[in-house]
Amino acid sequence: MAYIGDDLETYWKTKSAITSIIGSGRHARIYEDSPKQGARLPFIVYRCFEGFSTEGLSQIAGAAQRRVQVDCYGTSAKQADDLQEAVRLAPTQGHRGNVGSSFVNGITSPDTARTGTDDPPKGSKKYRHWSSRDYLVAYNEATS
Repeated sequence: MAYIGDDLETYWKTKSAITSIIGSGRHARIYEDSPKQGARLPFIVYRCFEGFSTEGLSQIAGAAQRRVQVDCYGTSAKQADDLQEAVRLAPTQGHRGNVGSSFVNGITSPDTARTGTDDPPKGSKKYRHWSSRDYLVAYNEATS
């Protein structure tokens, strides 16, 4: 089985509402954990956090859940929010089915997005605006 973070990234790269904003294929500006230095806005950064894995009485059940934080950055608050909405409506929230090489039993987002602004990166005068949202991803994991 593949890593759910990679599978989500692959899935998002197939959604034109997202790729029309951040680019497509290997040029899509989607990064795990932190953006590439000097990355052009807008872009997506995702982080996979702990979750849980289930077991039966005598075996692994094969069901897992992880929290995935998706941060969308833009040159304006509106651009960051528009990108976050494109991710949410891809659909990410409410999706059930194949995501990359994984089968997802469901993706929920218990809270709305948080927003804010980062100080300009060194050598720049432009602020970075962000919109952050958490998703709980329930998926099938390997049992052997």
